Amino acid sequence: MADRICTPSEGEILAALATLFHAADAELLPASAYADLARLRIAVAKAFPPSASPGEPRP
Repeated sequence: MADRICTPSEGEILAALATLFHAADAELLPASAYADLARLRIAVAKAFPPSASPGEPRP
């Protein structure tokens, strides 16, 4: 759930990325979008490592 300043949660970010990957798979986005989406997914993984509490970004 988003906080008071409308910062999306990790789950919301991942859901949006999944939607974009599905759009790329359906050829609604250019093939080059996969590289950008992969970089975004890596950034999310670094910001929210599995060891962090939900909603707690890594320092």
